[in-house]
Amino acid sequence: MTELHEALHHELQRSSGWGLLATGAGILARSGFRRHALREVFLRLVDQSRDSHETYATTLSAIVTGVDAARELLVGNREYLAYLDRGLALVDVAGDWPWQFRISAIDAVLRVCMRPAMSLDLVHRGFRQLASDDVAAGRDSPDRRLAVFEQTGGPQSWTQLFAAVRAEFPERGGDDGAARPRAGSPGFERLRQFEEEVLGPRCHAHVCEVLDRAGLGSVGSHQQSALATAYRDAVAEVDPETAALITVARERLAAHEDGLELHRQRVLLRAPLTAEFASVAESAGGEDHVCGLWLDGAVAKGQFMFGEQAVPERFAAIASVSGATIRLGLLPDGATPTQCQGMVANRPLLALTTHHTLARHGDLLAMLQTVEPVFVLMDLPVERHVAQWTASGILVRTATRDIGDVTLLMLAVTRNHPFRFLCIGTPAGMYLLADRLRRHHPGQVVLEPTLLEEHPAATGFAVDFVLNAWHLLKQGGPT
Repeated sequence: MTELHEALHHELQRSSGWGLLATGAGILARSGFRRHALREVFLRLVDQSRDSHETYATTLSAIVTGVDAARELLVGNREYLAYLDRGLALVDVAGDWPWQFRISAIDAVLRVCMRPAMSLDLVHRGFRQLASDDVAAGRDSPDRRLAVFEQTGGPQSWTQLFAAVRAEFPERGGDDGAARPRAGSPGFERLRQFEEEVLGPRCHAHVCEVLDRAGLGSVGSHQQSALATAYRDAVAEVDPETAALITVARERLAAHEDGLELHRQRVLLRAPLTAEFASVAESAGGEDHVCGLWLDGAVAKGQFMFGEQAVPERFAAIASVSGATIRLGLLPDGATPTQCQGMVANRPLLALTTHHTLARHGDLLAMLQTVEPVFVLMDLPVERHVAQWTASGILVRTATRDIGDVTLLMLAVTRNHPFRFLCIGTPAGMYLLADRLRRHHPGQVVLEPTLLEEHPAATGFAVDFVLNAWHLLKQGGPT
């Protein structure tokens, strides 16, 4: 829930006028441009949107996780339980309305609160002139807008809209009132289309009308692209290099994305295992299969404790886990999987490496492509590399599978490449990532559940080894 909570903060900040102003002011102040003036602007913008941000991230992450489960996680945390209660109370109407109506309505309230009309005016004004007085207390801030929506009967105003939408769309995009379809399923795609094209815009317009009657104008949903473009132009006016990293997207939920954003999901599995260099025979153990690791030294040191032992810049090893220890039987540099298998009496060999390792050592990349399958743990940003593959015309196949408390997202490039890329994270994070990849690269990133059936035993061994051996799963490299 924590990583999704933080991701929702990030999305709301980067897809709203108020958030873009804060982001730009903060980045430019850190770079040295109007350091003190824009720092003050940044702090005021953050302070006047704190309640809206926390209500949004807490409520939406709880809905994805499950409200009952979220309440259990938040036991004793009165502050965040209050944010959750406040968010859920933004739809306070009687009736058995579909869950998707309530979620879309809550989402719309908090997004519109972050989109005061004045934010578009201030973005057009530019960061050379933006001053703290422009966002002084009492102006049209997100937290004031949220309070006004609550105080003017907004939470009780949804019945007429919900009834009109249900009458016009009785099937509601395939929603049968049960649990939300899983990302990638036909039902999910129909539902997403209905939410994006019908339900979301109508909820957005309704909130705008409620606030407009109170004298608070809003940036319309169809103005988001223009707002993002104006923001990029405003940054470019004073810092062209930073602006070059900003690309505009034509989506309802994310008006723009940062071109160099690193995925921030981190899954802590355990304290680092103690690494122990041993003979190949000892490291192979008595299992009916053995694990061959090809690792960059920095990756290895980020996952295991080596103490005073010298760690090669890169190495190949037969590896096994015993309790809190990982035994590594070092192999000659450049040893191929076929050669490794010969050293362990031709037992089945699992070949495992990481994306960072392959990126740093091109000769390993070439050598490991000679056998199949090779499992590559994704420890570099997934979205960035998928974008590079699809830009080259490469088809990317995907499949997901729940494994206990985590979810595996597997990717494969083309139909005959030996690598199977493994991304392991929380269920919410992986399903959202899988859906986002397919939406951003339609026809080039495809759902193919049979991908997991191509090497089922080896896939199971690879995932089990990572979950039993790794210290931390992340996508930002070894440091």
